[in-house]
Amino acid sequence: MIDIPINHYSTDTLQLMNHAVQQWRLQLRQRPDHLPNMFTPDADIYRINAGLTEMTDPEEEARLMNIATNLALTNEEVDHLLQADSRLLRDNLEFQRPVRDLAHDATTTSTTSDTH
Repeated sequence: MIDIPINHYSTDTLQLMNHAVQQWRLQLRQRPDHLPNMFTPDADIYRINAGLTEMTDPEEEARLMNIATNLALTNEEVDHLLQADSRLLRDNLEFQRPVRDLAHDATTTSTTSDTH
């Protein structure tokens, strides 16, 4: 019962963030071409959510969720959380999108600079 308000707040926050990202993307697409801009024409916004509840292994999720939320974590707990975070990001489809885009941009830039 204690975490229900927190979960509700988190859901509301995620919905608010999704709406904000949609608005920012729209603003990026509608900006005038003739005005100076710090963004490239194909700029995009990425919202990446990687929470412990997205773990694919229920036992791993339970073990991570049972780590106390205080300022005194053991080295083992810190290592475990860092490894889980790494897996969550690596497997997250929304995180893979900017990684692919950046790799594509690097390849395109490299190819373009090689021809000049």
